Amino acid sequence: MPLRRDARSAWSAWSFVDNEIAEQAVARLRGDLETGAWDEAHGSLRTQPEYTGSLDLFVSTPIA
Repeated sequence: MPLRRDARSAWSAWSFVDNEIAEQAVARLRGDLETGAWDEAHGSLRTQPEYTGSLDLFVSTPIA
């Protein structure tokens, strides 16, 4: 589960994400799970017999 730091450390993609940004993302996900917002937006995924996905990492840099 991505809410657990030890679980995230097992995924190499998380090593590219700044710790502060990762914590913000996890806090946002935690809030969405607690309020039901995640289920409202994505709950239909729970009833699918399978899901094929991928991980995309987008990195942006500030424009000076």
